[in-house]
Amino acid sequence: MKKITFALLTIALIAFAISSCKKETTETILEPITLVSPDSTTVFIKRGTTQKIDIKYTTDRPINYVQILYEVDTTGDANHVYTYPDTLFYLNFDSTGAAPSNKYNYVGAYTLPDTIKLFDKVRFKTTFKAQKLIYPKEFKIVANG
Repeated sequence: MKKITFALLTIALIAFAISSCKKETTETILEPITLVSPDSTTVFIKRGTTQKIDIKYTTDRPINYVQILYEVDTTGDANHVYTYPDTLFYLNFDSTGAAPSNKYNYVGAYTLPDTIKLFDKVRFKTTFKAQKLIYPKEFKIVANG
């Protein structure tokens, strides 16, 4: 009887030790630039509508700057080249004197002009620099009504 009790106690301790070794974290591991909203790289909205923009930036190095540029694309060309983009957002951490950070979260909005033609696109290009590396991501809003 003592051997069975000892064996069960040993198994229970081993199971407890293994289960306690699991690392639990609530933080999701992200890609360098994660689009939270819009939740895809192409979103269709009606003209005059406001689209929330929520973007998470993360890297293993301190972030130097974050920027979001946009441009109305009336060409319909899939290989669009930004010619004179406007700045939606720009923050240079090097000049703010803030403590170095490897994470940043931008929350803002963009209102699609009601004068834009149907199916024209507004292309967004967001980038951030961390030391010598520059990370880009693009998404677009298409006028569908």
